[in-house]
This record gives sequence, C-alpha cells and structure tokens, in this order.
Amino acid sequence: MAGRLAALLRKAATTGAPLIAFEPAFGMMLRQEYAAAGLTVPPVRMAQEFLSAEAMARTLPQARRAMPATLLSHCTEATAQPDSPAQWTDVFATIGVTIKTPTRGCSTISGGTSRCHASCSICHGRRIWPAGAR
Repeated sequence: MAGRLAALLRKAATTGAPLIAFEPAFGMMLRQEYAAAGLTVPPVRMAQEFLSAEAMARTLPQARRAMPATLLSHCTEATAQPDSPAQWTDVFATIGVTIKTPTRGCSTISGGTSRCHASCSICHGRRIWPAGAR
C-alpha cells in the first residue's frame, strides 16, 4: 500500500500542482517513515509551508474582522517540526489575524486512548486543558 501511495504521489507531482499535507501526522509520515523505508516521494509541503510561500509571492486577502485566536498544533507536528507554530503565526499575521500557539502535551504520552490507560490520559488532559476550556 505504501508503495502504491508513493507512486501516486510521484504521478501527481508531474502535474506541477503543489502537493500539500493538510493532516500533520500524514505529512510527517511521508517525510520520515517513507524515507526510512526507502520509499521516494516528491516534496509534500505542510499547509503552513505552502501558505507561507504563497504569502511571500502574492497578497493574500485580509480578514474582515480580525479577532485573536488560539491554534493548537498537532503534537507530532510540534515536536517533529518545532518551527511550525511560528510559521502559522506568520501566516495568520499576513491576513491580519493574531494567534496564540500555546505549548501543549499529547494524549499518547499517557499511553494513548486505550481503555487500560484511560485514567492516566484523563489526568494528563486535565493538566493540559484548564476546566473552563474543556
């Protein structure tokens, strides 16, 4: 299956269209695990990488009513690509929106979402998200 996906990505790259991973863990898998398995895939940019390059190349539309926002990065993205929160901050600033990118933990640190680790995951979640934010 991985070989077929790599072949499809190579075929898609021949169109000249940008290849963009909208799900961070999927993009990281292509970059890290496929390479480790010896599979060659064309460059697939993360969404914020693509948008950052677009913002440098052209003027992006501005937000009509810019309200501050908070962006929670996927734990895989934040650890494997530590500059990701700064990239997202820059992308949003380009359209006139201020965002916060707080550091947060990961549910899988506590053993994932399996039933046998539920109490640990719940405890970990309570440390990450204050009661009012749940």
